[in-house]
Amino acid sequence: METDETARLLAESVTDMVRRRIAPRLDGLPPEPVSKDVLVACLRDVATTGYFGVRVPERWGGSGLTHVLSGLVTEALPAFLGVACIAQEATIFRLVAGADDAVREAYLPGLLAGDLVAGSAISEPDVGSASNAVTATIERSGDGCRLRAGKLWTTNGTVADLLVVLARDAGSDSTARVLVDTRATPVTAADLPMSGLTRGHLCSVTVDATVPANHVLTSASTSTKMTDSWTLNRVSMGLLACALARSAVDYAIAYARTREQFGRAIARFQLVQALIADAATSVEAARLLCRRALADLDAGRPAVLSSSMAKLFATETAIQAILKAQQVAGSYGVSRELPFDEWLRDARMLTFPDGTSQIQQLIIGRELLGVSAFT
Repeated sequence: METDETARLLAESVTDMVRRRIAPRLDGLPPEPVSKDVLVACLRDVATTGYFGVRVPERWGGSGLTHVLSGLVTEALPAFLGVACIAQEATIFRLVAGADDAVREAYLPGLLAGDLVAGSAISEPDVGSASNAVTATIERSGDGCRLRAGKLWTTNGTVADLLVVLARDAGSDSTARVLVDTRATPVTAADLPMSGLTRGHLCSVTVDATVPANHVLTSASTSTKMTDSWTLNRVSMGLLACALARSAVDYAIAYARTREQFGRAIARFQLVQALIADAATSVEAARLLCRRALADLDAGRPAVLSSSMAKLFATETAIQAILKAQQVAGSYGVSRELPFDEWLRDARMLTFPDGTSQIQQLIIGRELLGVSAFT
């Protein structure tokens, strides 16, 4: 898993793009959901890296980017934008895996280019981790399907052109994902006030409308490809957390070199060095665990275990690493003058999507022991 020249050049290119194009758009904006225009401009920039085409065959516009290389893109993005991009890429993958050619031709080009915004609507007010217990329903009738859904924690919900909604098929009692074109279908959505990732859109969504029959994708309960969607998502969440923690550690290092107490820089104090050493080591270990899971995906190896380990360890480790870095700054660390508070709140948010830390523990236990605690 050594970083070769291609990876180095990609990382430098993406970092430069974020610095020159994405960061200036965000500078000075309040800590609230960004406008759709800003989000689309950022998605278009990310699209130039090939990030959205990592799991798309060449005939449908795939980029040929490996999972390991896509991870370098993920790490370079602001956390809220990274979450939006994960939802975008996951929707693209679900269309590739479960839509017919007509739907792919209609929507994949716009999604891959970042011109269209996609969102994922799975959780409900009373349904979180047990996604197979959703109460949203679809009823098939001729060329259309009636979708009735009330969703919560929907990524990009208020700005999405396309939503993929998890619902129960009234005819078979299995679950399926339904593609909703919000430009043609009435959808009610509202941004939810969140403690972290405040520039992103995490929303409530209500749909009660008829959608075309071919917008019902392959059954989510029977398609291995649909289930595999979670693996990359989980690793990506872990990498976003690692990036936040690395920013905190880098800040603490710079602070320790310039802050003086007792007549010398605090970087010379043993306990300050211990805080930074522990934080940096744990973050690097988390990054390597994430890269291992991405390498499994590239090699076609099973990645359920490695991806759950990566998300669990990376997101929880990031919180502890940020706390250690914050401690280096003393009282300044808990003031709003320094960015530790925002990094901490954002990292905390990343422990929840695509399965909480406790769900990851149960998945890991099931994979190792061969016995499921879910049933």
